[in-house]
Amino acid sequence: MGTASKTKEDTVKGRSGAHALLSGPSTGGQELIMKAAAVLDVPELLTTAEVAALLKVNRSTLSRWRSAGAGPRVTWLTANIPRYQCDDIIEWLRQASP
Repeated sequence: MGTASKTKEDTVKGRSGAHALLSGPSTGGQELIMKAAAVLDVPELLTTAEVAALLKVNRSTLSRWRSAGAGPRVTWLTANIPRYQCDDIIEWLRQASP
């Protein structure tokens, strides 16, 4: 057998989990992040606009709920970037229904 040069992809095959994905071949930033999130079991985060559309309420309603400590649990990425986890929205809906 001849010696073949190893590609970066071949090197990564022996690794597992997020390390393999993060050091793997370049596939595009967002796609790579989504693959890493799936391996790490990171919950999907929704924006205020996405949650408002899902619940069929105005974004200002979610803002009022956040201020009042009501509504689905919010995760703050920074002081002014709220995000919502899908599981938290589902749990809030379960608790809110009679």
